[in-house]
Amino acid sequence: MKRPVKLLLLMLIFVSVSVLAFFAIGQPKIASRLAFLDSDEPIKASVFVKTVLESAGIKAPQGSTDQWYTDLAIQKGYMRKETFKTMDSGVQRIDGSIFIVHVFEDVYKDQKISLYPELFTYFRDLPDVPIQKRLFGLKACALGIIELHDGILRPHTLLTEKEARAYIERMLYPEKRIVQKGEKTFTVKLEDGMTFHYTDDLVFYQADGEKWDVNGPKTVEFFEKALESTTFKMTDKTHLEVKGKLPATPMGFAWRYSITCSTAQNTENPIVIKTVDKTDEQVLNPLPKHGGEFSYTLEVPETLKPGDIQVKAALVWEHVYSFSYQAEYSLGSDTLAVTSGAEGTKDYPFEGITIQ
Repeated sequence: MKRPVKLLLLMLIFVSVSVLAFFAIGQPKIASRLAFLDSDEPIKASVFVKTVLESAGIKAPQGSTDQWYTDLAIQKGYMRKETFKTMDSGVQRIDGSIFIVHVFEDVYKDQKISLYPELFTYFRDLPDVPIQKRLFGLKACALGIIELHDGILRPHTLLTEKEARAYIERMLYPEKRIVQKGEKTFTVKLEDGMTFHYTDDLVFYQADGEKWDVNGPKTVEFFEKALESTTFKMTDKTHLEVKGKLPATPMGFAWRYSITCSTAQNTENPIVIKTVDKTDEQVLNPLPKHGGEFSYTLEVPETLKPGDIQVKAALVWEHVYSFSYQAEYSLGSDTLAVTSGAEGTKDYPFEGITIQ
C-alpha cells in the first residue's frame, strides 16, 4: 500500500476514534452524576434536598453550607419547615416525590404535568396520603416519578438512596419515567352527552393546603342538568313527590347535593334530601353521590311555597372532600347562584322549575 493511502487511512481511523471518544466522554452520564446514591439505606433529608436541587441546575454560592439548599427550598415553597422531622432524618416516599414535583414545576415551567382519570384507579393507596398532599401525589404519579406496585406506593415508607436516585433520574430524563398502564384520557364522556376534562374543568387553590376543584362553569353545567331532570309534585295538600336524576360524576368526584324544604312551621327541623357527606353520617333520605335516580314522597306543611324549597350542589374531589364552588337555586326563580371564596357570588340565568 502506498504511503499517502496509509496516511489517509490512519487519519480516518484517528478521526473516528476521536469522535467516538467525544460522545462517550462528552455526553452526560446519569450514572456518574448520581453514582454515590447506591445503597438500600434511607437517604437523609439534607442529602436528598441538596442532590435534587443540584441535579436541577441550582448551585449554592461558593463557601455555602448544605443549609443553604434547605433555606432555598423553604423559601421557594418546595418544602415546609415541618416536611421532614429533621434534616438528618429520613424522607418518606410521598414527601420525596412531592418535593421533586415542586422543583420540576418551578424549574421546568415549559413542561406541564397533566392529570388524567386513570390516576384514580392506579394510585390505590392514595387515601393513605394526608389530605393536603394528595394532589401532588397524583402529579408525581402522572409525571412518572413514582413507581406503583399493583397500585401500591406505601407512601410512608422511607426512601432509600437507590430509590431517591431513581426519582431524580426520572425528573431529569423523560425516558426514565414510569409509564402507568392504560390510556391517558384527559376528556371523558359521561352519561347524557356530558363531558369532563381533567385539566380545563378544574381549578387549583393553595390557600388552606392544596385543593383541586371543579370550576364554576362546569359546576353550573352539572347543576342545571340535575335541576332539569327533577320534578316537584304535590300529590295532596301535605305530600310532595320529589323525583329526579343526578348526572353521573367523573371518576374521583362526587356530588354534595341537598334539597331542603323549610317553612315558618318547620324552621327548626326542615325536611332534607341529601347526599351522605361523611362515612358515619346517618341520612334519612339519601341521594346517590355518584349520580343516579331518586324518588321520595315527603310530608310537608300545607303552606309550602316554591320559594321554600332550596337546592344546593357542589362537585367535590373525594380524596380531599373539598369544593370551591357551590351552586344554589330557589324553586320558582329564573336565576341560579354560584358562590366561591375567590370570586364571590355570580348569578346565571335559568329557565326555572316550580312545584307542579
